[in-house]
Amino acid sequence: MADDIRVGMAISNLRSAIFAVREAVSMEKSSIERLLNEYLNEIQIANNEMGMAVARADPHWPANRLRSYVSSAVLLSTGTIEAAVNEFFVDAVEQRDWLQELGESTLRLLAVLWEEWLRDKRVGTLAKVQIALTTTGNKKFDKGKAPYQDADNLFFLRNSLVHFVPEWLSSQERHKKIEERLRRYSFSPSPFAEKKSPFFPEQCLGADCARWAVRTAHGFVLAFYERMNVDRMVEGWQG
Repeated sequence: MADDIRVGMAISNLRSAIFAVREAVSMEKSSIERLLNEYLNEIQIANNEMGMAVARADPHWPANRLRSYVSSAVLLSTGTIEAAVNEFFVDAVEQRDWLQELGESTLRLLAVLWEEWLRDKRVGTLAKVQIALTTTGNKKFDKGKAPYQDADNLFFLRNSLVHFVPEWLSSQERHKKIEERLRRYSFSPSPFAEKKSPFFPEQCLGADCARWAVRTAHGFVLAFYERMNVDRMVEGWQG
């Protein structure tokens, strides 16, 4: 059908994540005092008119705005990997031009994997990658090393945000495990976090974390295409 279209979200998600990183970096480079004064001046009239008091719970409060950008970068970065992997399998099913170098038999195998097993089953995104690599005779990722380990930690952080479980600072369990997994990246703490606040979610959700999320997603997708020996996709993601 001439008017038929198919939209891809992998690159779109990555670009949106990059935008969120830029906003987070811009906020952290600004004076905290200036950001607070800016916010208070801009919101004063509206609050007076609505009879509302300025409060730290306001989503536009600088600390909350920065967290929104960083959380968005994390969610969109995992979305980049998920979309890229699903698009890869759908491209194999449709035997798109940029995958022809894999050969017809490989594309048929990937198509069967997708249609008979992976599409409707609860198989994790990283597991789909390992399955694609193994069944096509390529070396799968070492789960204990980059880039797989970083991608796995990225998804872990995403799930920790999406399925957040509150904990008291004096009895940290789940949040302590999150800290143990992410401390290795030495994120600069959010400038809005109080020194005694917990690592997750207060300290770690700064611009450094957002940058790491985007780099992890981009690096993992690129490494996947390299292992699959899909030169045209590698070139596209290197640009």
